[in-house]
Formats: sequence, structure tokens, C-alpha cells
Amino acid sequence: MAEHRIAGQITIFAAGKQLKASGAFSYSVQPTKRETKTGTTGVDGFSDMPTPAFIEGPVRLKGEVTTTSLSAIDNATVQLDLANGVSVVLEEAWVVGDVNGDTSEAQATVRFEAATGREINVG
Repeated sequence: MAEHRIAGQITIFAAGKQLKASGAFSYSVQPTKRETKTGTTGVDGFSDMPTPAFIEGPVRLKGEVTTTSLSAIDNATVQLDLANGVSVVLEEAWVVGDVNGDTSEAQATVRFEAATGREINVG
């Protein structure tokens, strides 16, 4: 029987531990970001600047997973496994930005970044 599921359940690992995803995640592994450049005479072209790969989303704060432990993650492999059979992998990743706890949901949004990342189709 064919697999028709393309979205939904995800699994997130960081620094060798599985985290409990509590909502939708976003990611990008594109190595550059293009931006259109305009002048007073019209569109001149675009710039192509390096950009970090990232994985970002909410995780449950439970047990050993605290805002302090999340914000301390550095030089870690982070892997996001998607329902459609794609895995997004960052190596030597670190956490950026504020990791603030939300008491009503017992969660914090965390953003992992790395110099590069890759998508692997394992499905």
C-alpha cells in the first residue's frame, strides 16, 4: 500500500537526545539568500549573501530539558525527521536567540543554526 502521509508527526533530536516537539517546526538549508537591489532608475539585479541553515520550533520543557539546557547546546548534531520521509540535518549546530519558557504550555521555542545543513530523503 502506498504511503500518502506528507505532513504531521515529526521527531527532533539534538545533541544525542530526543526532544518532545510540541508544535510546527520550520527549517532552511539554503546556503545563500538573494535580495533584489533597486536604484532610482529601477531594478539593478540582486545580491547573494551567505545564510546559516536552521531548524526552529517549540519543544516541551520536561525533566532534563530546561531553557538553560537548551540554550547551552553547542557543536551538536540536530536532526528533524519529517512525516514525508525527509530528514533535515545540521552538524556542529548551536542555539541562537532567547529560549523563553511558556508556562501555559510547558514549552520553549528553540532555534538551532549551523554553517550548513542538508535534506536527506529517506522515505
